[in-house]
Amino acid sequence: TEILNNFCGYIVHHSPGPTMIVMPTEKLAQRWSKQRLRHMIEASPALRGLIRPASTRDAGNTTLLKEFPGGMLVIAGANSSSDLRSMPARRVLADEVDEYPENLDDQGAPLELAERRASTFVRRKVFVCSSPKLKATSVIWREYEASDQREFHVACPHCLHRQTLVIEQLLDDATYLCIGCGQRIEEHHKPQMLATGVWIA
Repeated sequence: TEILNNFCGYIVHHSPGPTMIVMPTEKLAQRWSKQRLRHMIEASPALRGLIRPASTRDAGNTTLLKEFPGGMLVIAGANSSSDLRSMPARRVLADEVDEYPENLDDQGAPLELAERRASTFVRRKVFVCSSPKLKATSVIWREYEASDQREFHVACPHCLHRQTLVIEQLLDDATYLCIGCGQRIEEHHKPQMLATGVWIA
């Protein structure tokens, strides 16, 4: 969800366009907008300058709609088929997809309905995240298996062995044991490791 929040900020500030954000229910959509999105906008001078305050008349800023130059964020609940059909969107950001209903008003899965909003855009992006539930019925697990399953690999500063970071290698003192050479990797190594990291399918 934090990545989704940051993606919203990036869209507003650097890459405007019509964007749909889908939460499991309209109630959760309103809560996310009020508690997470609003606070992010208020805390960021760059975003605050692009989205007018809700108190401004005709600001295009409501709980479920944030307009900004060149685009808008439309926030919808996965439990409303009318919300999911409401507009074309260059980007669709779907949060907690394992909480979505399986079939919405006999029109199909909410994620599929939302993804159709982006079908007319050549440079579309669909972002899907969730805490997984049971593997057999999990939407996020199915999405992961349909992907190239890429993971971020970083090089050990001592032996250059590329590896994904796993919690089992993290020690109590916040150092990390390299899987390749067994040496401790300190916190000060992290910026360079992340800067030279690569995604591997």
